[in-house]
Amino acid sequence: MNFQGQTILITGGAHGIGKSIVQSFLSLNAKVITLDIDPIEKTLFDHHENLESIKLDLSSTEKIEDFCLSIKDKKIDTFIGNAGILSYKNIDNFSHQDAHQIFDVNLLGHLKLIQNLKTNIAQSNSKKIILLSSINAQFGAPGSILYNMTKASIESAVKSLCVDLADQQITVNGIAPGFIKTRMSVLADGTDEFENNDFKEIYLKQKKLPIGRHGEPQDIANVAVFLASPLANYINGQIINVDGGVTSTF
Repeated sequence: MNFQGQTILITGGAHGIGKSIVQSFLSLNAKVITLDIDPIEKTLFDHHENLESIKLDLSSTEKIEDFCLSIKDKKIDTFIGNAGILSYKNIDNFSHQDAHQIFDVNLLGHLKLIQNLKTNIAQSNSKKIILLSSINAQFGAPGSILYNMTKASIESAVKSLCVDLADQQITVNGIAPGFIKTRMSVLADGTDEFENNDFKEIYLKQKKLPIGRHGEPQDIANVAVFLASPLANYINGQIINVDGGVTSTF
């Protein structure tokens, strides 16, 4: 598979899943533009001469519009909305400020980028949008109501956007990761989710996670590459669970 001549724009490319997605596309000869609030050390990536890193706060509409204006004449083959923040606020202790912050970053910032860049995407041959959700959108995970709601909203957005952007022949799909080893797999108490006794008992010993292990960021990157490729041209409006089978046991 070769993405030479294509430009991939991804949010949240500095860490975890996003970092693996960036490296995967670079290794397949794509030009990658990554938007992240954290700086990226480009020399950590192979083929980093094809990587452009831009600092951007997704909660700032003004900064999003400035960025989009700066690339108004640039073709974007695939946009990948990956950036996200986690909140352990629950129904007893969340505030409106908490809700606004996480919705701005996880959902609304990406919608604003799509609103401004849909013409750039439509100019390409690929015409693809990929949004990162979570299996938390699909069941009642305790203690993270705001995060779960943002991810459910992303899955709804995928369905609506694939219809709204049909006239421009842009396909829109989502990826819902399951238990993936990243910095976000650290629990509210600071412990590693996958070293937790409950995880080992319920998901491994009782086989609620049929594959028998947690996933790695590369597992998600592989699906992102597939969805951005011509092999996925007839896939539209879908959420692909990449979860080792865990949602099949719910």
